[in-house]
Amino acid sequence: MIIKEYKTDGKVYEISIFINELGKYQYVNLTKEKICPCEFNSYEEAFADLLKYIKQGKIKMLSFEE
Repeated sequence: MIIKEYKTDGKVYEISIFINELGKYQYVNLTKEKICPCEFNSYEEAFADLLKYIKQGKIKMLSFEE
């Protein structure tokens, strides 16, 4: 699944959540071709972390593509 992240500055990034070789979940910024160093124990935990940026006002909106 591709998550489009709409930043408050107008930039749009495509992000996905993958499982690394240790079985941890990480964000991959497909737009910047970078892997976030943060690791999560579940997809839900990673997604909840992403949602906190909306509450903090850093992300305006998310959309999803299969």
